[in-house]
Amino acid sequence: MKAYKLSFRLVLLVLGLFTSAVHAEGPWLTEISSAVKEAEKHNKPILVEFTGSDWCPPCKMMEKKVFSQKEFLSKAAKDYVLVKIDIPHSNPELSEKNKAVLAEHNVNSVPTVLLLRSNGKEFHRFPATQNDSVSAFLAHIQDQKKRLSLQ
Repeated sequence: MKAYKLSFRLVLLVLGLFTSAVHAEGPWLTEISSAVKEAEKHNKPILVEFTGSDWCPPCKMMEKKVFSQKEFLSKAAKDYVLVKIDIPHSNPELSEKNKAVLAEHNVNSVPTVLLLRSNGKEFHRFPATQNDSVSAFLAHIQDQKKRLSLQ
C-alpha cells in the first residue's frame, strides 16, 4: 500500500511539473511551440512577451500596470494566444534556456513584445513600454490584429 501511495504522489508531482513548464501564471504559456499548436487549433495570432521578471525595472512595471491586470488578460486572451518568455536571474536554468529563444527571435532587450501569425511567423514587434496602460496596449494589439487580417 505504501508503494502505491508513493507512486501516486510521484505521478502527481510529475504532472504538476509538466503543467508548470507549459503554463506561466494565468493564461500565459511559456513555450512558443506550444503556442503555435494552440494558435493553429483556434486560428488566433500569438502575443509573446519577453521579460526579465525579477531584475528588469521596466518589465516589473509592465507586469504590474498591464500584463497582470484582469481586463488585459481577459481581452488579450480572447484574441491572442499569450506567451511569456522570462529570463529571470533567480532561475539560471530557465534563463539560459530562454536566452536561446531571445536569440532565435533576434530580441536584444526586454521588455519586448512580438506578435506572430498562428504559424509562428512574426508580423509585428514593439517595446512593451511603448503602451504602458491596459487601454493603450489593448488598442495597439487590436490595431495590429486588424492590419494582419487585411494582409
